[in-house]
Amino acid sequence: MLKNQQPPPEQPSSTRKGWLSFAAVLVATLGLDLWTKQWAWDRLRLDGPVVVWEGVLELAFAYNRGTSFSLVREVEHPIVFLPITALIVAWLLVMVRSLAPGQLRFVAIGLAIGGVAIF
Repeated sequence: MLKNQQPPPEQPSSTRKGWLSFAAVLVATLGLDLWTKQWAWDRLRLDGPVVVWEGVLELAFAYNRGTSFSLVREVEHPIVFLPITALIVAWLLVMVRSLAPGQLRFVAIGLAIGGVAIF
């Protein structure tokens, strides 16, 4: 591409496909997250650990009493994390609009929001 040439604008159809991919990944991530939490609550809490691979992988029920990988354990009012979560989601939505064109950005941000939105 020459120095003063502009890259071709992204096609509206590819943007539409990207947003559809974003929505599908987001919904799938949220759904899978909620389903696995419910499965752990129903199965692991009541029946005990599940051995997936003997000596290598065992699933056991545990509570996460903190936030963000239990980094903050002594939060008196965890409701303070709601606005923080909202800001992170808003920032990610702005990012998905401003990143370089491509389908992968929609998928990546959809996965990130799916992981942030459920806590």
